Amino acid sequence: MKKLLMPSQKKVYNVGGGWYSKEAADGARALYHASFVPIDKGWDNAALLLRGRNPRAPRGGATVYSDSWTKVRAGRRNSPINQSAKLTGLPWNFASLPAGNVADVLVCNMLYKGDIVIGGNVAHTALDATGGPATGSVGTYAVLADGISLGAVSSAAKFLAATDWDAAGNNALAPTIALGYQYEATADFFIVVVNSVGAFATAGQICGHLTVART
Repeated sequence: MKKLLMPSQKKVYNVGGGWYSKEAADGARALYHASFVPIDKGWDNAALLLRGRNPRAPRGGATVYSDSWTKVRAGRRNSPINQSAKLTGLPWNFASLPAGNVADVLVCNMLYKGDIVIGGNVAHTALDATGGPATGSVGTYAVLADGISLGAVSSAAKFLAATDWDAAGNNALAPTIALGYQYEATADFFIVVVNSVGAFATAGQICGHLTVART
């Protein structure tokens, strides 16, 4: 192991492969790679890194905690969904659509109260049946008291605004905050596809999924 003689720090050793061992004045040791802390930049930065500080970080910035950790620091318990949630996929498939009409509602799957939407995708074949745009949106409808029947509309375009589905393709679901990213269901809701402008083509296919965090 070759010792490197440097003006500012003589307890630096080349251990091979671009790795260097550095001993600080207080006796602490650490390994650094030349690609991360170039030795020609001096080892003062390395000493800061050794103590858990980032010498490249902007100085004077505020520390901001997320909503959940703000609660923890205030002495409240963190919600289980922020600590031990499992990601669950909620898939659906309409392998061959029946003859339909404008404003049909396709019931896909169900969100349960407390689910947090992380994202998803919807794919479809060419769905133009009328020569006009066959558009689809993805949103939520209420669930009736029996737990299996469709209730009133909640938000017909919660996760995807009305989009032209004339040609085969796919769309991301809940890609932004405005379109439901990390939306937390306040009740049980059906996930639905809503048709508008032009009816979907008979025998067309629509399939997709939402991914949710669930305890």
